[in-house]
Amino acid sequence: MTGASAMGVDELNKRWETAAACPILPEMSFDGEFLILGAQTRLTKADKVAPNSAAQASETGRLTALLAAAHGRPIEASPLRHIQRAVEKKRAGDMALALVHLALSGLAKLREPKEDARRLFMADVLMSDGVDPLVILKGLGLDARSSDEALEKYSPDQPRVPAGNPDGGQWTSGNWEDASSGSRPSRTSGVQVADASATRGHEVRTDAASITDAAYRGTYHDFLRDEFADVLRKAGNTVLTEVPLVLPGDPPITAKVDILFRTIDGLIYGIEVKTGDDPSFTPQQRIVYPHVEAGGIVVSPDPSLPTLGLTPGVPFDRIEIVVMKTAGPGAPIQFVPISKYMSP
Repeated sequence: MTGASAMGVDELNKRWETAAACPILPEMSFDGEFLILGAQTRLTKADKVAPNSAAQASETGRLTALLAAAHGRPIEASPLRHIQRAVEKKRAGDMALALVHLALSGLAKLREPKEDARRLFMADVLMSDGVDPLVILKGLGLDARSSDEALEKYSPDQPRVPAGNPDGGQWTSGNWEDASSGSRPSRTSGVQVADASATRGHEVRTDAASITDAAYRGTYHDFLRDEFADVLRKAGNTVLTEVPLVLPGDPPITAKVDILFRTIDGLIYGIEVKTGDDPSFTPQQRIVYPHVEAGGIVVSPDPSLPTLGLTPGVPFDRIEIVVMKTAGPGAPIQFVPISKYMSP
């Protein structure tokens, strides 16, 4: 651990004091091409790295150790895949998908922002000075083997898992205009942030003040649904809105999902739009949606399903649903995995 000894504790503390003078970010966000957290620590950069290269393996190891340091626990392969996909989408200019991937990584807001940010900062400085990521994990008293196994399992270029599998890929949010064809000027402002807490705070936020209009106050739900569906289409996804869902039974239970879409990678997701103060689900939604995420039970009679590669009347494979929630025009928009949103 020559880097640590060369640096010295006093020097580390001095650097931290300088870094801590900046605002502490408790959630991951993109700042230009960088994914940052804590005391503006750069977790990774959305630049092009050759697949399966030594540089990519090194960056993944570094990212794993940084996240483990920030959250005080080993990081598994699935969150790494989500974060890598977020970075890939950011690199491609699809901020919408990038931000929801961050949320679905399952990595929560820092519990003790300043202390967690300090640990993250120290890990970053030490690795920049040559300390191996696994040495960082061991020094933090974490199970380095778990993260090491995650690195071995992780491959951003492995075939994408279909939506019918629990490890199916994910999503979109954020600067919608950047995700579109560029025909409209960017109207979204503010820092784009992902928070994947294990409570109803599990969300992605974006300042929506500049994309709303008072004229939509009465029908804001439909405006928001159609606006986001339009952005998804312009990003190359195939999108349906107001898709009926049926849980077979006697009697059958029905609901509608606001948006159902298929990504260019062939993965299918649903979005339920909720507007107003603390909006809740209907009793039917509370029953049907968990079965959609379980897979193999819920069907839809929608004749447009073949455009998504689905068949009317045939049970869906597992489809993850995200809640897009906002109090109304001018309020932040939050993306929340539905299982977390439904949690008491």
